Amino acid sequence: FSALSKEGVAIFTDDGKGVQDQAVLISAMRKIKELNALLLLHTEDESLVNGGVIHAGKKSEALGLKGIVPEAEEVMLLRDIALAKMTGAKTHFCHVSTEFGAKMIAAAKQYGIKISAETAPHYLCFSEDLIKNSGESNKKMNPPLRTEKDRKGLVQALKSGMIDVIATDHAPHSEEEKSKSITESPFGIIGLETTLPLLYTFLVKTRQVDFYSIIEALTLKPAQILGLEFYPIQEGNDLNFVIF
Repeated sequence: FSALSKEGVAIFTDDGKGVQDQAVLISAMRKIKELNALLLLHTEDESLVNGGVIHAGKKSEALGLKGIVPEAEEVMLLRDIALAKMTGAKTHFCHVSTEFGAKMIAAAKQYGIKISAETAPHYLCFSEDLIKNSGESNKKMNPPLRTEKDRKGLVQALKSGMIDVIATDHAPHSEEEKSKSITESPFGIIGLETTLPLLYTFLVKTRQVDFYSIIEALTLKPAQILGLEFYPIQEGNDLNFVIF
């Protein structure tokens, strides 16, 4: 961490695999705090995943598929919030997918713990109801699509500012990989190409979230959390915008 920090690295992450050993995470967080860096975490207790491929609920039962309980995410999220409180490390939580998780983050922020959080377009726009059969591996992601109640809760958390950021969670796979069944194919879906159309269609046009709040969550807020310079669009500044 120290060597990377000297070369200008300011952000460290577990890269999509939750740190199962909390002693390891405490050590990392203390170093993050010392370096005034930022830690990005994927929260997943692997002992609770149990070979699941979609959310554990009515859809997994109907299709006869192993499910991933929401607590697999929430248990580790709660642990990592507590460890962020203990160490004072600036911590950002990736792809939050449950309403309860968002409420824990809200409570932690109100307590003064230095955390931020994101969700992804698919968790704001869709639920497990989108999955119709066991062959739809393009709808397999980690965390999985949750319930409609979770979806609505995340939308409210975004609107209230408790969820700071919308991240694409872009995780592409080849057509060959995704042609397998939902049980055999890898987790992950594309996000870069679909983020704005999804958010605009399902949240803006339905008047659930206003357009500028969506843009802010995709641009300004991530820049602030990552410590990046954000240039307003005005004469004399670097060009830094996309036209849709």
